[in-house]
Formats: sequence, C-alpha cells, structure tokens
Amino acid sequence: MGTPSLEKAPFLLTMAAQRYGQRVALQTPEGSISYEDLDAWSWSLEQALLTKGLSSGDVVMVMAHPSTLQVALMAGMWRAGLIFAPVSHRLPASQLATMAKTVDAQLFLHDSEDSPLNDGTIPSLSMDDLQEESLSYTRSKMTLGLVSLSQPATLVWTSGSSSSPKAALHTYGNHFYSALGSNENIRMEGGDQWLLSLPMFHVAGIALVMRAWVAGASVGVPSPTQSLDAAIQTLRPTHLSLVATQLQRLMEMGEPLLSSLQSCKAILLGGSAIPSSLLKQAKEHQLPVHTSYGSTEMASQIATTLPGASMDDCLSAGRVLPYREVRLDDEGGIWVRGQTQFAGYVTEEGLVRPFDPEGWFAMGDLGEFSEKGHLRILGRKDAMFISGGENIQPEEIEGFLEQHQDVVRASVVDIPDQEFGARPVAFVQLQPGTSLEPASLVQYLESHLPRFKTPDHFFTWPDEMITTGIKVSRKQLRALACDILAASEV
Repeated sequence: MGTPSLEKAPFLLTMAAQRYGQRVALQTPEGSISYEDLDAWSWSLEQALLTKGLSSGDVVMVMAHPSTLQVALMAGMWRAGLIFAPVSHRLPASQLATMAKTVDAQLFLHDSEDSPLNDGTIPSLSMDDLQEESLSYTRSKMTLGLVSLSQPATLVWTSGSSSSPKAALHTYGNHFYSALGSNENIRMEGGDQWLLSLPMFHVAGIALVMRAWVAGASVGVPSPTQSLDAAIQTLRPTHLSLVATQLQRLMEMGEPLLSSLQSCKAILLGGSAIPSSLLKQAKEHQLPVHTSYGSTEMASQIATTLPGASMDDCLSAGRVLPYREVRLDDEGGIWVRGQTQFAGYVTEEGLVRPFDPEGWFAMGDLGEFSEKGHLRILGRKDAMFISGGENIQPEEIEGFLEQHQDVVRASVVDIPDQEFGARPVAFVQLQPGTSLEPASLVQYLESHLPRFKTPDHFFTWPDEMITTGIKVSRKQLRALACDILAASEV
C-alpha cells in the first residue's frame, strides 16, 4: 500500500475545472452544471460566507436535502477554511441545539422556510438567501490553490447501532485519500456518474462526491421530491451507493428498473451487514455488486470486494483498500488506521483522540481474515450477550435467519430473563407474500445452531420504526420487543 508523503494537495474541484472545463460535474433531471461553472459557483459562495464574520476553522451546520447547492456550498466552505457539518432534517430542534453547542457551531444554514434553530442559539441563515448574496460576486480568474491535507473539513455525526452519536472530525486529507483508494478499486472515468443516493450527513454521501471529483466524473443529483427508483430511471447513473434495504426494494420493483441496475458499472453496498439472500438475488440478476466494510471514523470504505467478485467473496467485506490498515487483536477485535482515519471526536471539552499509542482505532467489531486475505465481519463486540453462561453473538443467528427462503433481513437482540439472565428474540423482514411462521424458523435454526441460540420469540419487522441513521438501532428494537411482550401479558 503506497503512502504518499504529501502535506498539501490541489483543491480537487478547481483542478478538475482546469482539466475538464465544460465536462459535466453535476447532473440533474433539469440539466447539468459543468466543472468550470461549479468551481465558479463555489467561489462566489465562499465570498458570501466570508461576509458573515466567520474565521478559518469555524463550524457551520448545514441542514439540507441533497442538492446542487449543497455540493457547491461544501466546496465553498472548504475554500474558506470552514468546517462543513451536515445534519438531518429528522432531528428535533432541541437535539440540533445541543449538537451546535457541543461543536461550537458559528452559523446554521438550512433549506427550510423557517429555521428550526430560531431561538437565538446560533445565527441562522437560509441557503437560498446565501445563494442570492453570492450572485453579486463574479470571479475574474481561476486560480489552482493548494489545500493542506490536515485542514479540518467536515464534522459527521456517527450513526452507530448501539451508542449515542458522536461528532467525528475529518480533514481534507481524509476525504482525499478515501476517494483515491476507492477509485483504485472501483474505477470511474469521464462520462461516468455516481448518484447522490445517500444524504450528505452520512460520510458515504460526501465520499461519493469526492470520488467523482478525483475522476472528473459527474454526480447525479435527484430532484428534492424524486424517489430513488425514479432518479435511477431519469439520471441513468453508472455507479450507485446503496444500503441493503434500498437494493432489496429496488429489485422488488422489477423491470424496467432492473435493467437500469444491470447497466450500472458498480453498485457499492454498505452501512450494515448484507443478508446473504439479498446477495444471492443480486448475483442471480447479474448486478455488479461490491460488498464493503466502512465507518464514519475512516471516512467511508475500509475494505471492499473487487469487480466481478464471486458469491463467496461477496459474503466478506473484500480486501483492505489502499491508504488504510487493519489488524486483529487476540480476541478478533478489528483495529484500523491510515490516511483516511479521522482526527478525533469533537466535544465541549475539546478534541478527543481515541487512539492507542501507535495510532490504532478500535472499531468495536469482531472479524477474521480468509485465506484470500478478505476481511470477514463477525459482529459487534458490544452486541454479544451471555445467556445461561453461554456467549451469544446476535449476528451469527441473523446470518442463518437471512438464509431462510422467507426472510429478507433479521435483527436479533437480547431481553432480560429471570432464569438465564438474557434470551435472544428476533425481528424479521419477510419476503413479499409470505407470513411469519415461527415454528418453521425454529426448525430451520435448530438444524444449524445449538438450541440455546434459537430466539424465544419472533416479531415482524417494524416498518413504521423511525431511525435517524443507516444502521438499525438495537436499542430501539430491544425496547420494542420488551413493550410487545409486556402488552401480551396484560
């Protein structure tokens, strides 16, 4: 894994504008924006931001749906040395206020009619108003500047399945090397398009923009009200980033959408464990899927399968990408480091750097390497629980459940039990047209696992359950299971 000893790098967007000029940078259903125009747009937004009394290193929270303006704004903020801190519309005002205080945000930008932070917590400004102000600035000359790779660039709140979100600080270099390593595995070139199918408050959304800039390719930006399937049909992307549930729903829609997926060059799957049944369906449809393992703290991908990977290979996370390192401790715990590794967590007390003396970061996951050098993820350390003196790893049970013909995905959690201390229960999402048959699932599991690992109860997947991140919250599912069982005893 070559590791360049760079301290500074060209600003990617301007470099692409100089190299590719009128090549499409952003594609929307309504039209396109060239690299030259996007670079000039980001420059004018930088000038408008500089009139707000902001200084290099200041944090600006941005609550916006995916849009061309959001992409241009991120670039403009990096030009000004500001930290882009995207947040979800789903968050209540009280939580937004707490987050703003924690990271000492100096400005809140939003695309809503009214700011949810209208209590004076921090100054708020409509993105449309900022855009209007930027129109008064016209650049006379394009200048390719160098950006320090250590420049703070983004704050992304983690979306862990078991702990409270933390504000992870990334440098420009983290995103730069993340894109370089990804593009060495999943190639992009001029004329290709990566669809902005994930929100930019997830690190994967930021990462796909950077990959396009590295390659001089385009980013497809759906209309605000456009569904994912409609965006794919309209924009015809060559590259997609999806989580498992998105791919499942897309495949269920059948033709002509299936043909659009088959025409893609790469479909990158991540965010959580990928059910083997889903991978089997994708392979049967000859979809160019890549399974991956990544995290907010490592600026997206850590390991990813190669193009054309076999079904067996796709059951792993693939090989570790360039500019990242992975090691396993004696218990199988996964540790990571490299050029994509975040700077630390921002707290009210300052920057917390949760690394060991050699710079390794503990992922909290368990894994192993195959004979081919592929990384297999076995589960979360903190998800394991003890039942009657026996260790139970929920992901092991989930893996077998997801091989059942009727199951799309499963999540296993522990609930308190007077006799055994804790017992597993399972939530299952079923294939369309099937109904929950616990006896069938029990019989299936007992043919693969010891009886003590078979869940005591099975519940249908809670479609109405609201989550604020890509990953399923085990905490929420555990609480829901306890509520269901308590109600059944009344």
